[in-house]
Amino acid sequence: LLLGFMTLAIVLPPLVTAARDVVRERRAVVRDVTVGLSPAAYILGRYAALLAAGFVPALLPLVLLIGQGSVGSVTVAGLVALGGAAAATAIGLMISALGRREPRVLWGVAAVLVAQILLCGAFVAIEDSAIQPFAAMTPGYWVFRGLASSQDLAGVDAACRAGEEFCSPHWAAAAGVGRPVLALAVMALIALVAATLWVRQAAREERR
Repeated sequence: LLLGFMTLAIVLPPLVTAARDVVRERRAVVRDVTVGLSPAAYILGRYAALLAAGFVPALLPLVLLIGQGSVGSVTVAGLVALGGAAAATAIGLMISALGRREPRVLWGVAAVLVAQILLCGAFVAIEDSAIQPFAAMTPGYWVFRGLASSQDLAGVDAACRAGEEFCSPHWAAAAGVGRPVLALAVMALIALVAATLWVRQAAREERR
C-alpha cells in the first residue's frame, strides 16, 4: 500500500496542475498562435516550466524509502518518479489543450484521477486480467510497476513470497525498470504531440 500511495503522490499533483494550465489562458493562446506563435513552442515551453516546478515534489515521496532499501534502489525509484511526473504533466497538458472551459476540464481530470487509483495495480488486481491493457495506458500503472521492481516487492513482501495471486513477477528486481521508464517516455511524447495538434486546431477554428 505504501508504494501505491507513493504512486498517487507522484502522478496526481502534476497531472492536476498541468490540466488547469492551458485552458485558463485559452483565448490568449489561440490569439497568439493565430498571429504566428508556434503551438509546439508554446506547449514545450509550458511543459518545461511545469516540469521544473514539479520535479522536486515528485521526488519527495521517496523520502519514505530511505532506510528501507539500498541507495541504488532509491535512486532507481527516483528515475521512475521523474518519468511518472513527466508523463503525468504531459497528459495534463493534453487534457487542458483539449478542453474549452476549465470546469469541463476538471470533470475530465476527475475521471482520469479515478482511473489512476483503480488501474495503478496497487489497490485492485490488474496483472493478467482483462483490464490490464487499459491500465497500461495510464502513467500510474507504470509508476507503480517501476517502484515495485526497484524495491523488489515480489521478493520482500510476505504475501508475494507465499504465492499470492495479486502479486506480479513484474514487481521483482530482476524485471528492472527499463520498460516502465520507456513506457512513460512514450506516453509523454504522445501526449505532447496531441496537445500541440489540439492547440493548432483551436487556432485554425479561430481563423474561420
